[in-house]
Amino acid sequence: GALIARGTPTSPIVFTSNAPSPAPGDWQGIYFRDDTNDVSTTLEYCRIEYGGHTNNANIYCDGASPTITNSIIKYSSGHGIYLNNSSPTITNCEIRDANENGIYLVANSRPLIGGVGNGNTIADCGAYAVFCQDSTCYPEIAYNNISDYGSYALRISAGTNILNNTYSGAGTRAIEVMGGNIDADRTWGNDMPVYIVTGNITIQHSSFYQLVTLTIEPGVEVR
Repeated sequence: GALIARGTPTSPIVFTSNAPSPAPGDWQGIYFRDDTNDVSTTLEYCRIEYGGHTNNANIYCDGASPTITNSIIKYSSGHGIYLNNSSPTITNCEIRDANENGIYLVANSRPLIGGVGNGNTIADCGAYAVFCQDSTCYPEIAYNNISDYGSYALRISAGTNILNNTYSGAGTRAIEVMGGNIDADRTWGNDMPVYIVTGNITIQHSSFYQLVTLTIEPGVEVR
């Protein structure tokens, strides 16, 4: 099946609590399963709020990769967006006020989070703005505004592509990097001054004859 929810800037579509005094966790949130038609499923100019009951997120993708754009995702009792084996495109969204992480990834999730002219605002999260549970998660995190997180800004796999994000507000100015392989050119930029590496990292392409480079910019501290 498919869900097409396309609002407009002046007439958004709202998914919210029915409680007289809404609170995070009032309802389960939107759940996309593996049989979701990824090509057709779109959330655009939507507001999704006060979810998190049972599914621990306002939007839970389980083997599904919808398009989520120009939407506000806030007040989750768990994560803003939970991705399990899912690789959606998430652009031009506000993801804020999640009790846990803004975007939480497990298994083989490879979403596009932001992009040139399409960055998201990820703010006021209880833990990380983006958290990769497994080293097999490879999001692309680019051109986002990240602020006011409870722990580190990001927890990523070694091969994650992070590019031109801005960081501000509360939270430790650091990115946590899991051990693993870097098999494509990557840059650790000095827009984030500290990278905390928690396991061995190997820089090597799957083809022995192809050069791969990790570039670390001046001023970066690797711990």
